[in-house]
Amino acid sequence: MGLNYIAIVVLTIAAFIFGMIWYSPILFGKPWLRLMRKKKTTMKMSAGTMIMGLINTFIMMWVLSFFITLIAQTNFTSGAVIGILLWLGFAATATFSSVLWAKKPFALWVIDNGFKLIVLLVAGGVFAIWV
Repeated sequence: MGLNYIAIVVLTIAAFIFGMIWYSPILFGKPWLRLMRKKKTTMKMSAGTMIMGLINTFIMMWVLSFFITLIAQTNFTSGAVIGILLWLGFAATATFSSVLWAKKPFALWVIDNGFKLIVLLVAGGVFAIWV
């Protein structure tokens, strides 16, 4: 079973760029900062943070690609469904504990998980057809 590392790298970069847009003031940056109880002036993005974010996204894309390849999905819809199921089974449920136990606002969970859902749905579909 060979993974398509070009697709993994391209989708890692695309997801990272999409995240920059998602969390920008154009979309959800302002409500996200408010829900995090942070000020834009206190939020600094260091090179180390960016590198760790890219590594985190690469791992997510690698695992998604692994599952799509493992179960031999070759059309966008089935790949997108796998992405949704992985989000539901792991990302959504694991991060919901922050709402339950850490008392983080539900709206914050929605913003963060809306991003993850879209990324996993689209990337799952693209991985399935980019064989």
